[in-house]
Amino acid sequence: MAMAWDRPTSSASAGWTRYVLERQYDYPVTAIRGSTLGTADLSRFQVLILPDQGFGEGYAQAFGANGIRRLKEWVSAGGTLIGVGGALGFLADSRVALLAITQEYLARPAEAAKRAEAPKPEAAKPEAAEARAPGKLLASEADYLREIQAERELPDTTVGVMLRAKLDPDHWITAGLGETVTALVSGRAIYSPIKLDKGVNAAVFLGPDQLLASGYLWEENRKQLAYKPLVVVAREGRGYVVGFTADPNFRASMDGLNVLFMNAVFRTPPRTRSAGLSEE
Repeated sequence: MAMAWDRPTSSASAGWTRYVLERQYDYPVTAIRGSTLGTADLSRFQVLILPDQGFGEGYAQAFGANGIRRLKEWVSAGGTLIGVGGALGFLADSRVALLAITQEYLARPAEAAKRAEAPKPEAAKPEAAEARAPGKLLASEADYLREIQAERELPDTTVGVMLRAKLDPDHWITAGLGETVTALVSGRAIYSPIKLDKGVNAAVFLGPDQLLASGYLWEENRKQLAYKPLVVVAREGRGYVVGFTADPNFRASMDGLNVLFMNAVFRTPPRTRSAGLSEE
């Protein structure tokens, strides 16, 4: 088993993950520094964990084009790739395409969404060096506030709330667990559910009225997070990609998620029909 270490990972996320595996479960992990991710020999490993990303350089830069190609080949040959938090943005990137999910913009009321998607009038050609726009009357402060609103923006940041998620009882990654789990969610990344032909939403947040277990959650976030995935599992060739939209090892204190994470780590490799990978 290997995991990314140092930049571009979040040092906190990487540390929590390694602590849970090595100290709580007494299982050794090989750390691969970010500067060598693109050239590391992954054939020695059955599992690679990508913790949440830190600030600055991301996984795409760390791997590089050639490293991304080698990563995809390793997964297709039977590797198990586990992404956490910000790593899902990398796995869902069109250049990587290992998870068919999309980070969502802020959901808007139907009227606002329709207005944002409406075709814009063609700008008038400038009569001189200065370009002009068609005239528009703003009749109220509400019109003004709508006018200055960005057409696309990310959801507001969630600052650490406990949310409930329902588990797929028929999926092996949820074995040994009950009907629901509780996860600590922070940040502003909300991902669309994965389509049935692309993977499985193994854990999905509950509806807006049952979602919040503890903490304060903005109304818009509560509505948009409802029925969005906490855990997605996708097949890639002979291998698997598992994505956690929230860190299951937060401060090594999320004991209720340990089984879910360990299932990803230990139950996935036997299902990969490994080809060309060692048994380390």
